[in-house]
Amino acid sequence: MPRVTQGGTRRSDLKRMKERRTATMERNRRFLKIAGLVMGLLLLVGGPIWVMKSGWLARQQENFIAYTADNGLGLKDIFIQGRVQTDPKDIEAALGIKVGDPLLTFDVEAARTRLEALPWIKHATVQRRYPDTLFVQLEEREPFAFWQREKKLSLVDKTGFVLTTENLGRFAGKPQLIGNEAPQRAAELFHELGVYPELKERVRTATLVGERRWNLRLDNGIDIRLPENDVPGALSRLAAAQAEAGLLDRDVVVIDLRLSDRMIVQTTAEANARRNAPKEGI
Repeated sequence: MPRVTQGGTRRSDLKRMKERRTATMERNRRFLKIAGLVMGLLLLVGGPIWVMKSGWLARQQENFIAYTADNGLGLKDIFIQGRVQTDPKDIEAALGIKVGDPLLTFDVEAARTRLEALPWIKHATVQRRYPDTLFVQLEEREPFAFWQREKKLSLVDKTGFVLTTENLGRFAGKPQLIGNEAPQRAAELFHELGVYPELKERVRTATLVGERRWNLRLDNGIDIRLPENDVPGALSRLAAAQAEAGLLDRDVVVIDLRLSDRMIVQTTAEANARRNAPKEGI
């Protein structure tokens, strides 16, 4: 396997690459001169028809590519930038090149397409850096939330693209989405929640009800029912109630914000019992 390095090329690496490139290009220039003279002589003596029919030209091309690989233009190193979640083995498999393979015939566009077919990779750039290095720049998708569907969890990005269903424990703390269209619509909801960071951080589950509106479950179990329209207005009223009375820290079960002119608050059974208990001394 080629030596794979994550991160950028160091100054010393670039210097060595430049020195190898200069020496290799000089050898190849000499080879090309000799090859050009031989081919020209054969064309004059044997004629172009013989060259084409015999397959000699194709063989010489293959020999030339093999020569370049054996004399400095074969792969030795792969430098990768931007990898966070993608398995390096998957990247190497997608590149489809091994030590010693010629760089001249390596299809960088095909490699880019294969890389971008990997779940985590949103965009990839692949460059040949002569004499013997591939440079890979990756832009990975960012994990956003868990999506619960048919009692199974998957990790999605902000567009709803499914990233993985494995090893989800390492992404603990991400909110959970419920609903068929929830992954595609949650980004807007959390953007609106971002106006109130303390409230956003407490959201554990967002359920898209009837594909029309959201219910939120907070870290302390309170359910918040948002309206179909004017979610920013509802969140503003909720934030004001929290600032003025600490509503989210009380014995509350449900806060219903679906009506624009009122807030309906349902308290816990314990709170109701305390409120309805007879007063001492009466």
